[in-house]
Amino acid sequence: MTEVRYTIEGGMCDLKCEGHATGDPAVCAAVSALTQTLLGWLVNLRQNNAAEIMEQESREGYFRVHAFGGAAVNLAFRMTAFGLEQLAHSFPQQISVKK
Repeated sequence: MTEVRYTIEGGMCDLKCEGHATGDPAVCAAVSALTQTLLGWLVNLRQNNAAEIMEQESREGYFRVHAFGGAAVNLAFRMTAFGLEQLAHSFPQQISVKK
């Protein structure tokens, strides 16, 4: 199971995913697509001085990003969390999401 935890408090945002969505590779792929899109968005914002990435790690079965910024950072995290929550609603045996 993939376990997701996230925090969005003002401009400070944190997202951590651990584990694999065993039994459904498509869910694992969806989690990877959402998290890598978030990371790419944050890197672009950082290049425009609109985000600060304080911590970032991505490896098999693990993803974490901790960032600070304005509305664009907040929205990116909210959209990613929404997508992950939709997956958890549809595939509760493969992924759980907690704030």
